[in-house]
Amino acid sequence: MRAIPTFPRYRLAKPPVAKRWLGVIAALVLLSGLIAAMVRQSADANASIILISMVGMVLLGGIFWFVRTIFFRLSVHHSHTWDREAENVRRHWWEIHRRQFALKDIVLIGPAGAELYDWLRVIKREHQAPSFRQESMGKSLRIARSFSSDPIEREKQLAQMLVLQWKRQRGKEFLVSPEKYFWLGSPEAWQAFVAQLIESFPGITPPELPELWQGEKTLSLLANVLADNKQQANFLIAGCQSLSPTSDSTRPAGECAVLWLAGSQGDVTLSRGEFFDPSDSESLQHVALRAEKQSELHESPERCILFSHPEQPQLAACGWNVTHNIQDDYWGDPGKLDALVVISLAAITAKSETKPCGWIASDPFHTLALGIVKPHGNR
Repeated sequence: MRAIPTFPRYRLAKPPVAKRWLGVIAALVLLSGLIAAMVRQSADANASIILISMVGMVLLGGIFWFVRTIFFRLSVHHSHTWDREAENVRRHWWEIHRRQFALKDIVLIGPAGAELYDWLRVIKREHQAPSFRQESMGKSLRIARSFSSDPIEREKQLAQMLVLQWKRQRGKEFLVSPEKYFWLGSPEAWQAFVAQLIESFPGITPPELPELWQGEKTLSLLANVLADNKQQANFLIAGCQSLSPTSDSTRPAGECAVLWLAGSQGDVTLSRGEFFDPSDSESLQHVALRAEKQSELHESPERCILFSHPEQPQLAACGWNVTHNIQDDYWGDPGKLDALVVISLAAITAKSETKPCGWIASDPFHTLALGIVKPHGNR
């Protein structure tokens, strides 16, 4: 969880106590009068010396009282200024922390399907879970349109399918060449993706090497750059992966492909989310509440899309519904595409149901990342 800026309390000066100061001044006046009287007896001085010394002591005490009062008032003023500036810093931090970006296009390909209606049925649990395949090293969930047994070749086919599915979903809608590309997958799959992209969308100019998808860190970058409604930039985020079965895996090896076209305007919006690392100072429930505050919600989202995380027992106490939308049966093990898959499904849910939808996923640099996708109009 990102730390909110904190500041030490301003050390306010103690207020001057009137009774104490009056008592001190009175004592000093009497003392000065006694000293002046003693001097008068020894030097036969004028009685006015006693009066002058007593009045002088009153004036001197009044000056000290005035200075002490001014010092206290300045301390109060500086304390208010300190608190106001600290609050401005925190408010500015939240403004940045709440920045959001939109998803214009979402393409999702997995063992359970590739079309929007497939994922709507998966979300509503009306879709039958795909059957796993028994391979030499273990179980797997495969996409029927990919026929090779080599993982790299399957990923290349997935990358091509991803572009073709995107083109089919967009139809004849004009596409402005994205300014940045983020990729999660093998270099070979990226080359296949680029080749198919150039063929399917003439005029598009993808780079030779993309930026790497880095989970919550990339979400933060997207939110910072695309939050401005005047920013017309489009960013393309895509990835594909085909896992090989392993004997010690608790889930079938999966394969999937995801593509987003992100910008400042779209059907759904999402923020950078929050991240969680187990510690004694914070709980997952605290982080979930922060995610709600980040999305300016006053209650938990009704749905939360996620894969199971048996190694995180505190997940059940986070305050979100983490039992009704677990995706293991439909995807198996999605590998590093965990977050892209659940955010995509959360976005489809938010758009379909016009309600905020939560997501929880693994993260490359943290134990978990979580956030909320909101339908357009709730931004």
